[in-house]
Amino acid sequence: MKEFNKMNTKKTNIFVITHKDFYMPDINGYSPILAGAKYNSATISLKDNSGDNISVLNHSFCELTAQYWVWKNVSLEKNVGFVHYRRFFYKNRFDNNASNILSLDEIEKVLLSKDIILAQKMPLRRSVRDDYARYHNLADMLKVREILEKSYPGYIPAFDGLMESHSFSPFNMFVSSRQLFAEYMNWLFDILFQAKNEIDFSEYDKYNQRVFGFIAERLLNVWVIGKGLNVQYCPVYQNNDNVIVTEFKNSLKKILFVK
Repeated sequence: MKEFNKMNTKKTNIFVITHKDFYMPDINGYSPILAGAKYNSATISLKDNSGDNISVLNHSFCELTAQYWVWKNVSLEKNVGFVHYRRFFYKNRFDNNASNILSLDEIEKVLLSKDIILAQKMPLRRSVRDDYARYHNLADMLKVREILEKSYPGYIPAFDGLMESHSFSPFNMFVSSRQLFAEYMNWLFDILFQAKNEIDFSEYDKYNQRVFGFIAERLLNVWVIGKGLNVQYCPVYQNNDNVIVTEFKNSLKKILFVK
C-alpha cells in the first residue's frame, strides 16, 4: 500500500476509506485509510486509531471514523475528499475502469467553479423519510430533527425538504475545500454526538447499529442544501459493477419514481 500523500504534487488529498486490504489503483493523491483500525488487523498503513480519534465507534459511525481522524490529525493544504475502496467518482457513467476515476487535475478544475462534489443523486420510490422508515428506525431521524431545531434551526427547512424529496446523494462521499470540510465536520459531529447520547441502538441488529453512518448520509445533503452550495454531481460505481446494467436500473428508477 502506498504511503499517505506519496508522490502527490497537487494540493488536494482524496482518502479511500476501507475496512480491509484491497487492490488500490495507483492514482496520484489517493490514499487508502483504514476505518475502525482499533479492532482491525488489515495492513493499510494509514489508520484511524492514532492521535485524536473515535475508531472505537466504527461499528455505529462507519466511514465517519476515518473522516473524523483526517479532520483532527491531518494538516490539509487546499482540498480534501472521501471515497470508498469499492466506490470512486467517475467522469463517464459508462466506463468504470480505473483510468476513468476523477484525477486530481479534474477535481481541482471542478472546484474552481463548484463548492463541492457529491455522488449522483439516488432516486427513490418513496420519500427520503419513508425510505428511511422502511429500513431503519424513523424515531432516530426525528430525534435528529429535534437536535437541529435546538442547535441549528436555520437548517430545519433543508431537513424537512430533503425528507419529503425522492432522491439524495448517498455514501458519505464528497470533495470540497479544507475550509468547508472543517465547517461540515464541526456541524456534523456536534449533531451526531448529541444524537449518540439520546439514541439507544443497543438492541439493533448489526446492520442498523451503523445508525450514525446512515444518519450522516442524509445530513450531508441537509448541510449542502442549507448552505446553498453549488454542487457538481458525479457518477459513482462500485469497481465490480456491471456498468450498463447499473445505468439501466438507475434510468428506469428515474422514469418510474422520481418526481
